[in-house]
Amino acid sequence: MSSPSAEQRVVSLSPLAVPIATGVISGVLHGLSLPGWGSGWLAWVCLVPVLCVVTRPPNGATWTTRSALLCGLASGGASGLFRVYWIAETLGRYGGLGLVEAVATTALLVLYLAVYPMLFFSICRRLRDAGTPSSWNADLLIPWLVAAAWVLLDWVQTWLLSGFPWVVLGTTQYDEPLIAAFAALAGVHGLTFCIVLVNMGFAQLLCSTRARQRISASFAVLLPGIAIVVWGVGQLNALASESKIEPLRIGIIQGNIRQDVKWEPGWKQSTTQRYADLTRALAEDSGRLDLILWPETALPYRFDDDAHLSYRHAVAQLAIDIDTPLLVGSLGTRSPTGRPGLYNRSFLIDRRGDVAGFGDKVHLVPFGEYLPFAWLFGYMHELTAQSGAFDPGERHAIIPLGTAPENHLGLFVCYESIFPAITRDLAARGAGFLVNTTNDAWFGTTAAPYQHFAMVVLRAVETGRPVVRAANTGISGAIGPDGRIHHATELFQTGTLAVAVQPRTELTPYVRYGDVVFLLGAGLWVGWFCLVGHRRRATVLQDMAAAGLELDILAAQPTPLQRPVVLLPGYDSSAEAFVTLRAHLERCFTGTSGRIIDIDLRHNLPLPDLVTHADGARPGEPCDYIGHSLGGLVAAALSRESDDEPWVFALASPFGGTRLATVARWLRFPFPALLADLAEQRQGNDGMVRRQRGFRALHLRGDPIASGLPPGSDTAFDVPLLLPPWQRHRSVHADPRVLLRIVLALRQRPGATS
Repeated sequence: MSSPSAEQRVVSLSPLAVPIATGVISGVLHGLSLPGWGSGWLAWVCLVPVLCVVTRPPNGATWTTRSALLCGLASGGASGLFRVYWIAETLGRYGGLGLVEAVATTALLVLYLAVYPMLFFSICRRLRDAGTPSSWNADLLIPWLVAAAWVLLDWVQTWLLSGFPWVVLGTTQYDEPLIAAFAALAGVHGLTFCIVLVNMGFAQLLCSTRARQRISASFAVLLPGIAIVVWGVGQLNALASESKIEPLRIGIIQGNIRQDVKWEPGWKQSTTQRYADLTRALAEDSGRLDLILWPETALPYRFDDDAHLSYRHAVAQLAIDIDTPLLVGSLGTRSPTGRPGLYNRSFLIDRRGDVAGFGDKVHLVPFGEYLPFAWLFGYMHELTAQSGAFDPGERHAIIPLGTAPENHLGLFVCYESIFPAITRDLAARGAGFLVNTTNDAWFGTTAAPYQHFAMVVLRAVETGRPVVRAANTGISGAIGPDGRIHHATELFQTGTLAVAVQPRTELTPYVRYGDVVFLLGAGLWVGWFCLVGHRRRATVLQDMAAAGLELDILAAQPTPLQRPVVLLPGYDSSAEAFVTLRAHLERCFTGTSGRIIDIDLRHNLPLPDLVTHADGARPGEPCDYIGHSLGGLVAAALSRESDDEPWVFALASPFGGTRLATVARWLRFPFPALLADLAEQRQGNDGMVRRQRGFRALHLRGDPIASGLPPGSDTAFDVPLLLPPWQRHRSVHADPRVLLRIVLALRQRPGATS
């Protein structure tokens, strides 16, 4: 006996094995492509395993919605761990949480991040199974629609729950200047679009059997590659050849204060002294500087509060002594309009020792600088206990450094570096260079500091502005407008840097026009829905018209009705629901008078008792049954009790039960005993179905109430896309195609006259 092939062995596994395994593989590849793991090239293929299975499941395997959701959960969970695993350490070390609480909270965030791949792979599955138009246009659009779906989900991540677009897929290319340069045109999300597009192209090349899909896949791989290279070469050459203005010399102080002592009251003096000593040493070694940067909250006290007047005077005197402006990270107590609060603020101390300007952090870190949903996450209060919960600033600051307009600096603080819109706004408002101050001591020696720094690199490329970064424990450094990293410190080392910065005034296309890729992605999907909707509507109407015409032909030659037909309406529905069906039965059959029987199911009875009631109301002779929704369940149960073989038509019936019954009970709908039984017996209702040749389950595609039957056990009919879901459930017994199936089946019943 020959051994089973590899493909047969795969199919013989649990039907969940393929989506989970491919999801984990894609998730791990995605994770390894992220900054900190050093394999950015994997981003271009990380989605291929899953997209291959979506495009062409293994022989004998089915790709259901549950498969797609599980695949997304596995993929998003695996990649999410690579993205945010470090949060568990932060919560345990600085949030006062035990190991279980810290891991559970991190797992909750990972699950949230996994929601997006779950939605993405579900969309891919629906895109494959949605009755796509068979045309060159459709095949060419599929990869672009897949890429658009990913970036639109990324767009949701930029604002939902205050936003958390942490290391989106495009960030993986931060260390490839030729590729990263594309962000100057389309932003990091445009780069993400290209990466997903290439992944889908590779998947189709590997797994598609249709020639025109392979051609469209070739376009999906080649076009973004060509666009990235052509733009990248042109952008890098333009930056290298443009005329230069006088560079600024900027000093950076990396104080390296441990997070666990940073906010201790006894460390105020020593912290201030450390930064002062490092600043004096830098000024002596580097000559005249135009600015010296201290990191975010370098001075862990309220700088403008008179309680800390002595420290403020010491810093002012330092600026005077070294004849250099200082941008000092600390805390502020009043907004520009005088509103009291606590602000994460950087103060510009000029050469005379005066406060010449300041900038506040506007987009605060959830849980680190304020506690959202305190009723749920109150156990994490220690993260904000020492520094206090901050208030958001009113606007991101552009601070003049001298009189030249190109020397205006745009300030963004720490977590704000993950939002491209912030730096884009600063560049558009006239910032000649960008300053990022941060305290990454929270992250320890995990991948997080490298991920955070990589996002700053993309902000430089997008805006075409050099970025100078001062981090408490690293990574501090300087990044050119082309994304090249000119200086970068090691983690957890005390030190200083002096860098030359070339301010720029030219605006990149991304700064001028923003995230156009979101609009293009939305436009692709709107166009797709219009295309599919138009074609489906035309097909559905044509099929319905053909079914109606055939019903008219059958009505012209009626045949005898072999058995009485029992009509069983749905929940809280009357015989009037079957008026169209009854009319067609009376037209297409003779001898229907008194032999089409309606049974009212509007009784507050458990389902078994309702079946008993219907059994007593039906004729004593053998019958056939047509039931809608609940009526289909009753019809199946009655046929099971029958000694003969009745024909049963179950229209949109929930043989697996429906959770909507629970919702209806909460809303106090009538017949609560019946609703409770439907909700509680979800696992047992499918046992009512009697496996016989006369049983037929029919529904309209997109019905919100699932049949609960195994795949292939029922027949689904397409409907126009804009038909509301609930209407799809209610109108099934009036659809000409369904009516035709019923009439033909009854006319072809054994013993029927042709």
